[in-house]
Amino acid sequence: LVCWQMPWTYRIPTVLFLPRALDLPTRPYSNLTYLGPMILQSRPEREYDRSKVARFCQPKEGKKRIFVAFGTIMKPESALITRIWEVARRRREWQFLYAAGKDWTESSSTDVPENVDVMSWVPQHQILEHADLAIMHGGTGGLVEAVEAATPMLLFPHINDQRGSAARVVFHGIGRAGDKNDPVEKIEADIVDLLSDDEVAANCRRIQAASRRETAENSVARYLQQFTTPGH
Repeated sequence: LVCWQMPWTYRIPTVLFLPRALDLPTRPYSNLTYLGPMILQSRPEREYDRSKVARFCQPKEGKKRIFVAFGTIMKPESALITRIWEVARRRREWQFLYAAGKDWTESSSTDVPENVDVMSWVPQHQILEHADLAIMHGGTGGLVEAVEAATPMLLFPHINDQRGSAARVVFHGIGRAGDKNDPVEKIEADIVDLLSDDEVAANCRRIQAASRRETAENSVARYLQQFTTPGH
């Protein structure tokens, strides 16, 4: 219950560009302030296949859309990706889009099922707005973007902030946490449950609304102004 983010937070004023609504129940230090999620509204855009993005964002009627991305730094184990593709083969009624990162090449997609599109880069904001589920590692950036889009998550955390993200997702009921060694049957069952769970969808909308209220109510400019006011 006692807040502890990083070793220096009890010494100097600290701001977190995260929504407090998404955090675990804690008692923050008096000099710790949440300013809502930091989401990059514009970022350097790379070349990408717009037809694949359109196919995902405008699918055939009734086709569920699953976005898979594990970031650009930490790569998932190939065995996990192989098991996810086995799920895709079993579930042809689902459309997958996988953001594989900068090291991906066309030759590495020879065994990918027909209902899976693989790209090195995608406009993630746009994709999450249309996805019915996001499968990710749980990095903070992707976490808050999925929250902003009210997209349920299936996380496979590994290191750093990822396990903390998974704990928050499970606590708030906006997704599930898997394990990199989960068998195909477990991954498939988790996806089925998340795609059909009305309570998870409602929780996603609730956290999205709370996060947006924080963004509207806590101005970064207003917060910083207190440190430039004479006599502060």
